[in-house]
Amino acid sequence: MLSTYYCIVAGASVLLWLPILVNFLRQWRSRGNPVSLSISAAILLIMWWAVAGIWLVTGKASTVLIAYSTASVSVLTALCAHYAFYRSKTRFFDQRKKEESSWQSAP
Repeated sequence: MLSTYYCIVAGASVLLWLPILVNFLRQWRSRGNPVSLSISAAILLIMWWAVAGIWLVTGKASTVLIAYSTASVSVLTALCAHYAFYRSKTRFFDQRKKEESSWQSAP
């Protein structure tokens, strides 16, 4: 009974995250903002956790396989986020720096 409930909730979670993922992927393609790609990777990780949980609850995959793959996907997502913020700093001007310099130079 609980496994059926979990599968329904996890499946609903995946379906609810899907339009948000599509939105961020479209933003990344249109604007080229690497942070949108990083957020997309984080959403994929969240969706993976739900799918992996379904496989664990239903007994379709081994615990070791799920643990290793989840840890690997988590590391890749973190690396993607670090790279995205690095690329964002080099590609886009930080408006806050301009505001700080004008505030400090004011009499």
